Amino acid sequence: LELISENKSLSREMKEYEGRKMTSLTTAKRIGDFLGDDMIQGAGLQCKLVISAKPAGAPVTDRAVPTVIFSAEPAVRRHFLRK
Repeated sequence: LELISENKSLSREMKEYEGRKMTSLTTAKRIGDFLGDDMIQGAGLQCKLVISAKPAGAPVTDRAVPTVIFSAEPAVRRHFLRK
């Protein structure tokens, strides 16, 4: 997973990026869903992600998956990967 993942960072707070589509924003939102919104507060958020091959034809921003999800229990991981 380390070899195929990307590191992205948000230099500003998430609310300052409102209305934009970026892989790092999608990843940050999914980390917030997974770990809680308090984990994504403030500037300087580091996001480690992989780009999923599915759903085919979907924009890259919609296919960004945070790597932290892969460390969860199988049932939890499956739930968040299907989202």
